[in-house]
Order: sequence, then C-alpha cells, then structure tokens
Amino acid sequence: MDALFNLAAGFQIAMSPYNLVIAAAGVVLGVITPIVVSELSQMRTIITPLSVLLAFGISGAVGIIFGLYPASRAAQLDPILAGSE
Repeated sequence: MDALFNLAAGFQIAMSPYNLVIAAAGVVLGVITPIVVSELSQMRTIITPLSVLLAFGISGAVGIIFGLYPASRAAQLDPILAGSE
C-alpha cells in the first residue's frame, strides 16, 4: 500500500507544473475577461486580489482532486499490462 501511495504521489507531483500553468492561464483569462467586458459594455467590473487567490486556489484543488483519482488507478496497474492497453 505504501508503494502505491508513493507512486500515486509521484504522478501527482509530476502533474503539478501542468496544473500550475493551467491555473495561471485561468487566472489571466479571469482577469482579462472582465476588463474586456468593461470596455465593450461600459459596465464597471472590479477584480479584487481575494477573488484572484480564490480562483487560483479552487483551480489548484480541482487539479489535485481530479489528478489524484487517475494517479491512484494508474499506480495499481501492472506497468507491463498498462503499456500495452
């Protein structure tokens, strides 16, 4: 069981840079979209640091949660059989 946990943790660590890039892209898109909406519709939008941190945190949590399940499933597979499927 400990080896499976280590393997699943390894998968998660390997995906962490990808998750950070996706989260950062989401934050950038989340900041640019209200600015564009403000310019096009003359509607005032406010972007607070808390909302940016909250968005980044939720995105990171989603990446961890949805990355942990496939990583734990992959850790339980036989590497020889998993490569042939």
